Amino acid sequence: MIIGVSGKIASGKTTVMEILKNEGFSVIFADEIVEDLYQSRGEGAKVVAKIFGKQFLLKNGEVDRKNLRQLVFNDSNQLSILIQKIHPLVIREIKKQLSNIDGDVIVEAVYFNNELGQLVDKMVWVERLRSDILKVLVSKRGFSRKLAAQVYGIIKKPKKVDFVLKNDGKLVDLKNKINNVLLPQILSR
Repeated sequence: MIIGVSGKIASGKTTVMEILKNEGFSVIFADEIVEDLYQSRGEGAKVVAKIFGKQFLLKNGEVDRKNLRQLVFNDSNQLSILIQKIHPLVIREIKKQLSNIDGDVIVEAVYFNNELGQLVDKMVWVERLRSDILKVLVSKRGFSRKLAAQVYGIIKKPKKVDFVLKNDGKLVDLKNKINNVLLPQILSR
């Protein structure tokens, strides 16, 4: 079974993925794939430089993620262009990794498009309070309050969601929800 995990930025997707990994699931982190693509001489870095210009690369050739996020999170057209060019590379890598894994797999991604949505058997949406997300974006990720508020509204809940996991408490509460509610529901279907 392939389970997709999605949610707004800073909703706790990575934490959920780590918990599931500790429960024995194979995991594929889309954010790690993007990080690799954005490395010096990576396919993503080449795409960013071609589309937006070399001013969006650091001196070492990596993508300047801070400047890129300022651009794309302030201009939905630029964000759409980035998604159209980078997501096929991410999906290709996810498919490659899936072909090398036997058993249940958890795939993390923020933007689940049709192609990626067709790869998963079940979809989990991680939900967190808006105030908690904004706090994380500003205090831990260096977003301005204005940019954090804009980013919050960008990511929409996919049409196909099988389970909603509320991340509204402490880590121990989230673990309990995953182990005692989410996993039994997923594995019983």
